[in-house]
Amino acid sequence: ILTINKANLTVTGTSSPSKTYDGLDTSTITGGTLSGIKNNDLLTLTQAGTYSSVTAGKGIVMNMNDSISGTKATNYILTQPTVTGTINQRPITLLANNQSTTYGTALNLGTTNFSITSGALASGDAITSVTLQYNSSSTVPATTNAGTYSNSITASNASGSGNFNTSNYTIGYSNGTLTVNKANLTVTGTSSPSKTYDGTDAASIRGGTLVGIQNGDSITLTQGGTYSSVNAGNNISITMTDSISGSKATNYNIVQPTVTGTINKATLTVAANNQSMTYGGSLPTLT
Repeated sequence: ILTINKANLTVTGTSSPSKTYDGLDTSTITGGTLSGIKNNDLLTLTQAGTYSSVTAGKGIVMNMNDSISGTKATNYILTQPTVTGTINQRPITLLANNQSTTYGTALNLGTTNFSITSGALASGDAITSVTLQYNSSSTVPATTNAGTYSNSITASNASGSGNFNTSNYTIGYSNGTLTVNKANLTVTGTSSPSKTYDGTDAASIRGGTLVGIQNGDSITLTQGGTYSSVNAGNNISITMTDSISGSKATNYNIVQPTVTGTINKATLTVAANNQSMTYGGSLPTLT
């Protein structure tokens, strides 16, 4: 009995594959050449392989699955090459979204107010939480002065679900802007002014109380206003010019109250001037 054993074929020169993390084990294998072909047989090498790990890293062992074809292919045993590959981290940028509050109201920045502004997550990965902070705190204090604070909300420490792992990504973080709006102050209890007609629009305003002061701030109300008409009448609209002062006054908008007033008619007394004449004379001219 004659036994003809198959010849061994090896693959040399296979390139080390490299790709960006995509959550998959797929790879592109190139560069290999068959070594050990006999009798000038015409054989075709088809290269294939998968990563043994889908996690980003270097020196990842490849599960090689090269194959050969041709009329003489059955005369050979193909020895799979030893190959390692690289999966590079996937770059993304996360932005802390802009947020706002009103003076006197604390703001919890939460963990989900962010956006991906460059790059994209691999299929099956999801970012569900990011650490958002203002001045190293997740809460903006109610005492934060009104204003716009550019690039003051920081983002860090992304975490997620599915296959998401920060080791598979190069994550850049961009800051967001905090806006603290002014709080509204209203004036209640302003008395309806009244005066006697004097030809001017001056009004004496008093009795008002501020409503809406935050954080126990010391705010002083200065009341002012003028009549919209100088003529005598009732329910005359008052043009209010109340103002506030204090170290925290710039954190507020004052809402002018709606006030009407009265201008009473002035009382006039007309008296005839004394005059004289001589008996028999002409009457004096009366004016």
